[in-house]
Amino acid sequence: EDTVQAPSPAAAAAEGSGAMRKKKESSIRVAHAHDLALRELRLVFAHLHDSHRKAYDARGFCERFTWPGERPVNMSEQQDAQEFLSRVLDLVHERGKAAA
Repeated sequence: EDTVQAPSPAAAAAEGSGAMRKKKESSIRVAHAHDLALRELRLVFAHLHDSHRKAYDARGFCERFTWPGERPVNMSEQQDAQEFLSRVLDLVHERGKAAA
């Protein structure tokens, strides 16, 4: 007869801490990606401020910026400007709260 044994308290705790560790690692990875996107955004504004050129290649920012759910920006697809600005401002706000 097959019986299913409940995991020992130590095994259950280890499994729970493993899930917590993965969640924390994921959170750190996302925060790092957001920090890189904000760094690129600062570079865009620095270039616009300090340059007399009429154009700037913001590919670095677009490659690091993500939509909710960590979906990357498809640079060949037209996006809603208001939605894009809202997401950028949310990103700035989130990282500002995390830094405080």
